[in-house]
Amino acid sequence: MNKKKAVKIATASAIAASAFIAANPAAPQAAANVDAVVNKAKAQFKKAYYTYSQTVTDTGKFADIKKVYAEYNKAKKAYADAVALVKKAGGAKKEAYLADLDAAYKEYITKRVVTYLDAYNYAVKLDEMRKELEAAVAAKDIDKAEELYHKISYELKFRTVILDRVYGKTTRDLLRVKFKVKAQTLRDSLVYDITVSMKLRVAEEAINKGDLDAAEKALEEAENALAKVTDAFKAKLTSKATTVKAAYNAKATPKVANVRAINATELVIHFNKAIDKSTVIEASGANAGTLVDGVITVSSLDKDSHPVTINDAVATLSGNGKTLTLKLKDNEVFDGLYKVSITKGAIKTTDGKEVAGYTATIKTGDHVAPTITKAQLTGTNKITLTFSEPVINATGDAKDFELYIGRAKVASNDTITTAQQTTAGTTLVLTLEAPVTAADLAKGLTIKALDTIDITDAVGNKVSVHGSVKVVQ
Repeated sequence: MNKKKAVKIATASAIAASAFIAANPAAPQAAANVDAVVNKAKAQFKKAYYTYSQTVTDTGKFADIKKVYAEYNKAKKAYADAVALVKKAGGAKKEAYLADLDAAYKEYITKRVVTYLDAYNYAVKLDEMRKELEAAVAAKDIDKAEELYHKISYELKFRTVILDRVYGKTTRDLLRVKFKVKAQTLRDSLVYDITVSMKLRVAEEAINKGDLDAAEKALEEAENALAKVTDAFKAKLTSKATTVKAAYNAKATPKVANVRAINATELVIHFNKAIDKSTVIEASGANAGTLVDGVITVSSLDKDSHPVTINDAVATLSGNGKTLTLKLKDNEVFDGLYKVSITKGAIKTTDGKEVAGYTATIKTGDHVAPTITKAQLTGTNKITLTFSEPVINATGDAKDFELYIGRAKVASNDTITTAQQTTAGTTLVLTLEAPVTAADLAKGLTIKALDTIDITDAVGNKVSVHGSVKVVQ
C-alpha cells in the first residue's frame, strides 16, 4: 500500500470514529455505569450476607432480623436494577455481566441469605411452641402438654433439617443451640409424663371395651414410668393411675399371667393384680423369707428333670406386688420339664380377693452364659463384679482376670484373685495385687478375662466376657 492511500484510509477511520462518538456521546459513560452498577449490586449481596453472619461470628448473637431483611431487600432491588441496565446497555459484555450477577446472587443470596431467613423464621416458630409447652407445664395442663409434646417431636424429627442447610458452621450451631436443643431438652424432660398419660388413656379405653389383657399391659407400662415423671404432673398422673387401676381391678379376676424360669435357679410368676405378700412369703420363724408352704407346687415330669424343693425357695415380691421371684435353695437347679401348680384361693390380692387356680408346664434348660453387668471399685484393692445371673466360683484363685491401668498392664499390680463362692450369687469380689492410687484412677482401670476363667452359673455355663470391662468408682 502506498503512502498516499494509507493516509486516506486513516483519515476515513478517524472521521468515522468521530461520527460515532458524535452520534453516541454517552457510550463510554454508559459502559462505565454498567460496570459500576454490577459491582455495586454484588457488594450489596455480600453485605446482606455479612449483616447476619458477621454479627454471629463477632458477638455470638443473632443480628436484628429486621436489618437482615432490609439488606436482603436492597440486594434483590440491586440485582433487578443491575439486570435491567445490563440488558439495556451491556453491549458486547451483556452475557458475561448477567452470568456474573447470577453467580454472585446465587452464592450469597439464594444459598446463604435465603436459607438463613427460612431457618431463622422456622426456628422462631419452633421456639414459640417450646414456650407454649413451658406454659402448659407451668399450668399443669397435661392434655395441652401432650399435644405440644407431639407437635415438637414431629418438628424435631422431620423439619429441623432446615437448620442444617444454613451456610456457615458458627451460624448453624447457634441456631441449633438456641432453638433446636432448647426445644429438644424440654421435650425429652417430659417423655415419662407423656408416656404415662398415653398409657393410662389406652388402659382406660381398653377397660371400657372389656379388653382387660390390653388394659393390664398398658397399666403396667404406665406404672413403670410413673416413678420418673416430673413434679409438675406427678400428683395428677398418680391420681389418674389410681382411678384407672381401680376401674381395672373392679373388672379383673385375679389370676396368674405367666410363669417362666429366667435361669437355672430362679422361677418368676407374674400376676395380673397386686398380691398380698403375707400369702406368699413367710414373715417369721426359721423359714422367714421363703415361699409359704403349699401355695405353689413344682414337680418334675420326666426322669431327667432335676427335682426341686420349691417350699424352701427364697421368695421376693416386686414393688408393684405383681411379680413373685422364687430362688432355689443351694445346689438345686431347674433343668428339664416341670409342672407348676397354684392352688385356687391360696394366694390373695391386696384387696382380699382370691387368685384363681393355675397349672402350666414349663420346659427349662439354661444354655445362656452369664455376663458382667458392672465392675465397681469398692476398696483400694477390691473390685465387686455384678453378673446377669447368680454365679459360682468353685476355687478362689488368680486364673480369672488381669488388671489394666490406663490400658496397660503394670507388673507390680496386674494379678487379680477371685474369691471362692460355692453358693450362687449375683456378685463376686476380686482382690487386686496392690492398692490402686489416685494416679492409677486418673488413668482408668479395666479388667480382662483370662483364657483360664472358670466362673460359671449354676448349671455350668461359663461367664462370657468380650473385650475389656471398665471399672467404675
